[in-house]
Amino acid sequence: MNPPLITTNKKKILQMVPQPAEEVLLRIESCQGVMGSLVSNVEGLVLRHTMETSLADKSAPLLRELSEVARHMVRDLNPFNDLCYLRVETSKYEIMVAPEPEYLMVVWQEPFTLGT
Repeated sequence: MNPPLITTNKKKILQMVPQPAEEVLLRIESCQGVMGSLVSNVEGLVLRHTMETSLADKSAPLLRELSEVARHMVRDLNPFNDLCYLRVETSKYEIMVAPEPEYLMVVWQEPFTLGT
C-alpha cells in the first residue's frame, strides 16, 4: 500500500481559491480512494493542498507545464479544440488534472483496478 499523500486534518489554504474549484474539490475529496489534491495559480504556485507541502510545491509547476504541453498538442491537432482534462496513470496512483484559465486543479487517487 502506498503512503498517504494527505496530511491528516491539515488542509493548507495559502491564498484565495476560486469558489467553483473549492466546491468541486470538497466533493471529490470525500470520494473513496482520493489521496490528495491541490490548486495552483497560472504561475504554478500552490494556492491550496491536502498533501505533503514538499510534494505539492514540487508537483504544481511540473503539472502546469505538462498541461500546457498537452493543450498545445490538442490545439495543434485541431485549432478549434481545447484541453479540458488530463489523466496520468502511474503504478502508484492516478493524477487527474483540470486546467482552467486562472488555476489548475489536481487530484491524486489510488489506481482503479477492475475486480477490486
